[in-house]
Amino acid sequence: MSNLPAADMLGLDELSQVLGFLSWKELLKSRVCSKWREAVKVTLVPPSMSRKISWMENPDYFIVNREYALALNWVVDALPRIQTIHTGFFLKGTTTFMVEKGDAPIESYVYHPENRESPWIDFRVLTRLRDLRSLSLEGLSFNGSYDYLFNFPKLEVLNITYTGHLRWDLSMVAQLPKLKKLHATENSELTGNLESLKVIGSTLEEIVLSKCQKVEGSIKSLAKFPRLKKLSLTKTKIIGDIREIGKDDFEALSEVDLPSGVYGGEVIKKIEDAPDIMQVWYRLNKRNPGLSGYPRWNLSEDSPQHYAADGHPPRDPPFEIEFVRAETRLGWRWTNCMAHGSCETNWFDPEPDPTDPRYDAYLIHFERLAKDVSFYEGFHSPPTQMQYEELNDTIPPPLIPNRNNFASLMHDYVSDDDNMPDLIDRD
Repeated sequence: MSNLPAADMLGLDELSQVLGFLSWKELLKSRVCSKWREAVKVTLVPPSMSRKISWMENPDYFIVNREYALALNWVVDALPRIQTIHTGFFLKGTTTFMVEKGDAPIESYVYHPENRESPWIDFRVLTRLRDLRSLSLEGLSFNGSYDYLFNFPKLEVLNITYTGHLRWDLSMVAQLPKLKKLHATENSELTGNLESLKVIGSTLEEIVLSKCQKVEGSIKSLAKFPRLKKLSLTKTKIIGDIREIGKDDFEALSEVDLPSGVYGGEVIKKIEDAPDIMQVWYRLNKRNPGLSGYPRWNLSEDSPQHYAADGHPPRDPPFEIEFVRAETRLGWRWTNCMAHGSCETNWFDPEPDPTDPRYDAYLIHFERLAKDVSFYEGFHSPPTQMQYEELNDTIPPPLIPNRNNFASLMHDYVSDDDNMPDLIDRD
């Protein structure tokens, strides 16, 4: 006979520890008597261990339709220690339910006619979830200010995406002392300055503020965040200069996407600025080899050094910059992104020693890169307009295929290995 105690002999604490291995759906089914209902109430509901599953199978409480929204109050009462609440982006423009208006709503906000008959949901009930660790609000018709959304002492993940006219400020996030991930996309009424995030800078690991056009500040405000791994600030008013990033700044950064207001993030105004800008990117890449998201830089069309092409696409001016790699050796070069349309490579790293076991592999990559230099051979940066015109006058333009010469051109092209384009990995 088993020596294990019967379930009804367990105290609430012991019973809640056992129930803590169940999902929220299983916990609701376990409320078979008053004792178990009380035990469920004190059970810390485990969050999903994997995000790579469909919303239909997600073990977290996922508001997928009107029924789930209407049941929110009951679920919070039954499971006050639930740790995750999510709504799906597929609710964008939903007519299944509406969110109660907040403080200072935008009176001119016009709701979809079909919404007039939809039930209104008050999300204030969420404030009772003192163990909430992940809150994702996507595609909801918020209108006004909802201060209670920023009053969760244990919250680690906050995602607010396409939420109508939700009025909030970055300073409100300072009330979330354990926040690790802040994602906000298409928040037209989000205001504030990056400076206000310094209060929780020691915990933040991801900051995504995309298409939030009222957000301001400088990227320097985030430079000393020790855990910051992901940074995306596209289509914001945030400014800065890549060259101001110090050797000890952004020490954990592994993914980055910067707005046009940050000089050196995408656009360069002067050709002579490129070496210093690329040196900073190289330093970030060297410190975190998995760095992703850095752009293909280009010379601004407003730059006095920018000029028009001569009409032959393979000879377009090399006004874009890319990283290149030959085995472990990193460098960068100006290019027009066409075969044989690159300038010479500016190397960061020295050439490996011939005794290195990977030296042969290095030579193969190096030769591929060298073959991509033709028209701009000898140039480590774009030629001036005068030099460009002289090159065009000196070297005959390529013959443009037409119905009369296409067959012979293709025959000559494929029969000459030297003319075959080389494909290289553009890191």
